[in-house]
Amino acid sequence: MHLLVTRPAHQAQKTGLALADMGHSSTHQPMLTVERLDTPLPVVIDSIRAVILTSTNAVQAITELWSTPSRSEIPVLTTGQETRRSAISAGFTSAQSANGSALDLATQFLDWAKQQGLSPTDTVLYPCAEETAHDLQSLLKKFADCIAWPVYRTVQIDTLSDDVASQLKNGQIDGVLLYSARTAQSFVSSLKRASIDGSAVRTYVLSKDIFNTLPEDMRSKSKYPERPEERLLLDLLDP
Repeated sequence: MHLLVTRPAHQAQKTGLALADMGHSSTHQPMLTVERLDTPLPVVIDSIRAVILTSTNAVQAITELWSTPSRSEIPVLTTGQETRRSAISAGFTSAQSANGSALDLATQFLDWAKQQGLSPTDTVLYPCAEETAHDLQSLLKKFADCIAWPVYRTVQIDTLSDDVASQLKNGQIDGVLLYSARTAQSFVSSLKRASIDGSAVRTYVLSKDIFNTLPEDMRSKSKYPERPEERLLLDLLDP
C-alpha cells in the first residue's frame, strides 16, 4: 500500500520506517507543526508527587524545561505505550501506561494513585499542550491537585502540497494515517480547500475519539484500533 503520513516531521520518520519494514511505501504531508513553549516551571514544582503524560511531545518538551535529576523517581502515568517508552527514555524510572486515551487515563487514575500511595491532596503535574482535547484538571479534581503546565503548542496546516493533492485526486494514495483530532480536522479542511471528495479517501485513525471527529461521509472508509497504539493502527493495514 501507499500511505500518506500526516504526523509532524519529528515523528513521521519513525512511522515511515515502520511502514517500509512492512513492505508499504509512504508520502509525508504534515498537518501539524509542534512548537515548544518557554513556560516557567510551576511554583509548586518541588511538591510534585506524580506526573501524567498524554503525548510524546510533552515528554520532549519537559526534557529541556525540567532537567533536575530528582524527577526520575517520580511515578508517571501515561495514556499509551509510546508515551510510556518516551518517558522512560527521558529518565522516568517508574512509568505505567493506561493503554488508552486521556479519558482512559482519568478512569484509571484513582486505582493507580492508590497503588502509588497518593492522596487527593497530593500535587500531580500535567505537562500538556496549550490547547487540549480533554480537561484533565476537572476530570481529576476529586482525586488529586492536578496542575496543568502548557509546554508546547500545535499549529494546524490546512493546505496540501500540490503533489499530495494530485496523488489523492488520482487515487495514488491507498490510505491516510491520522494520529490526533487536530490532525484530522486539518486534513478534512485541506481536502475542502483542494476540492477533493473526502468520502472517497480511506483513513486509518489512532482512536475512536479521532474517528468521531471525521465527517459522517468519511467514516465508512475509516478504521481505528481497539487501543490507541501505533502498532495496532499499522496492523489494520494488513489484508
